[in-house]
Amino acid sequence: MHVMTLCLEKLLSLGHPMIGKLYCENFLENIRGQGKEIYWREQTGNMFNLAYKVMQLFSNDKRDFTKLVKNLGLYFQLCDDYWNLVNIEALEELPDANIHNKSYKNNTKDVKAETRYFCEDLTEGKFTLPIIHAAQQEGGEVVLNILRQRTRDPDRKKFCVSVLESLGSIKYTRDQIIELEKWLRNEINNFGGNPELSAIIDEMTLYL
Repeated sequence: MHVMTLCLEKLLSLGHPMIGKLYCENFLENIRGQGKEIYWREQTGNMFNLAYKVMQLFSNDKRDFTKLVKNLGLYFQLCDDYWNLVNIEALEELPDANIHNKSYKNNTKDVKAETRYFCEDLTEGKFTLPIIHAAQQEGGEVVLNILRQRTRDPDRKKFCVSVLESLGSIKYTRDQIIELEKWLRNEINNFGGNPELSAIIDEMTLYL
């Protein structure tokens, strides 16, 4: 709440009479969506939308970028869903040989530090796109059971990722990201191009 208030204070200092209204509308929608996350997956896009509308208040370009901004937010969200499960660096850093060692277990801080970012969506019980896809496949109940456990066990997380791969959920998510990337590049070109935005997408595709 403190950070949200600071953001509002900064925006109001810009001096436009519509900024407060835009900010409140977007954050109210975010708050309403928190309780129905499985049905409402536009939190990221909503923040993009707020930034776009604030910038447009001070711009002479009044074209409608809503669909582009919404899909850009979706693109970032799907990439986050994907990377959270296929973060090879985090996987390699997990101390398989030590994780079950008693002395290592006693150092709770070290265990949390090592496992925090590896498949944290599974620990948080999030219904990301790979999970939703898997739930619709035969054998997807295995994934749902692990999700309900909100496990911190790296071995169980690794097993869950292997099941997601076997069900085609990882590939499905990557394919959706690639299709969305193509649409975004085409839409950016339709608006006359934006080298900076295209460079960001170029950077993100390096990790797919």
